[in-house]
Amino acid sequence: MTWLKFSSRFVQIVEVDNCAQNDWIPVKLSFDTEDEAKGYILGFANRIKLIEPKEIHDKILKMAEDTLAFYKHGK
Repeated sequence: MTWLKFSSRFVQIVEVDNCAQNDWIPVKLSFDTEDEAKGYILGFANRIKLIEPKEIHDKILKMAEDTLAFYKHGK
């Protein structure tokens, strides 16, 4: 959980549910902007899973796909 706090400039931890669910710890985070949220979540790769808001999910997926294509083709 401490790894969430390293970049507190971009994120505020609002709530932590200490009851792990399937090895996941539910956490509610707050960001100043959508871009900060997308970059933060994408930066943790498979160590963080976005549940809400659902409309950001597709944007993060597109960013991940674009990143993969960028490095795959050596641009």
